[in-house]
Amino acid sequence: MSKENFQRILALKLYEILREESDEEHPLSLAELRELLTMRGYPCDTRTVRTALKALVEGGYDIQKEFQYPKNMYCLLGRDFDIAELQILADAVRSATCITEKKTHQLVDKLSLLAGRHCAEVLEHKHRVYSVQKSSNENIFRYTDQLHQAIQTDHQVSFLYLRNRQLRQEEDGFPKRYLVSPVGTVFNDGFYYLVGESKDHPSSLVSYRVDRMQKLEISPLPRALTGIGRRFSKDQYQKRVFSMYTGQPTRVTLRIIPKWIDAVTDAFGPVVPKNPEPDGWYLVPVEVDISPTFFAWCCHFTHGFKIAAPDNVVQQMKKHVSQIADMYTE
Repeated sequence: MSKENFQRILALKLYEILREESDEEHPLSLAELRELLTMRGYPCDTRTVRTALKALVEGGYDIQKEFQYPKNMYCLLGRDFDIAELQILADAVRSATCITEKKTHQLVDKLSLLAGRHCAEVLEHKHRVYSVQKSSNENIFRYTDQLHQAIQTDHQVSFLYLRNRQLRQEEDGFPKRYLVSPVGTVFNDGFYYLVGESKDHPSSLVSYRVDRMQKLEISPLPRALTGIGRRFSKDQYQKRVFSMYTGQPTRVTLRIIPKWIDAVTDAFGPVVPKNPEPDGWYLVPVEVDISPTFFAWCCHFTHGFKIAAPDNVVQQMKKHVSQIADMYTE
């Protein structure tokens, strides 16, 4: 290897060492850097290390040089993520139900490398409690990648699907293979969902949990999208759908007291009018997919909250509540 090539490789290895082994609280001397380079198979003298450090600084890397008697100490300051940002990312990974336990550890370990060895222990979750039942489907990352590929190439996808821990069956007893024209993926309550159109559910969007899929394939058939699929908006869909149970999109008016403004805003965004009605209540128009999960959400509010319109949705809500009450009067 030529001296010039060795110097280039040495600079890259030196950057790796500074990223992994140093921070403001743990700077390294030239002698320590030389020793670590030697341990990684790149023996050199301190003058060569000094030259590599100079090349990194000239290349724009934020390397701090500080004199601490009797020698200069060096550490890497500029990082893509600070420890607080990495902690948020690690917490999100641990809280994601769709990611398996094995993959969770792998991803958090990779995030730890970005923090440096001395800060990596902060990302350990021994002081945090995560009440999450992790998925057992190791194909979740491959499947989401295939779904995005199918959307980009305008193809349908097919898959087997688990419900109640069993594959859905055709009438002949064979596993049912679903065929869907995908329009997007949505992350909701710790799970990834495929959203798309299917001939089994005309004139509406359907959703399927990706971790419940098996033997996902990209079909050679082009997507068969109608207007509802082409108009798909992930943000609007997530506001309208409760727990990913799709239904008939409907404009509903809620009647609420001020106590529930935050809860409604969290669910639908800033839709609550600034001024209440004369009786102190607010009339809030929202777009929602009518489904049992929407009615269940409404049941969270024991007083000061009701569906005001339209009448057919009011009647469905009454039926929902009546069925619940009947279960406790038997």
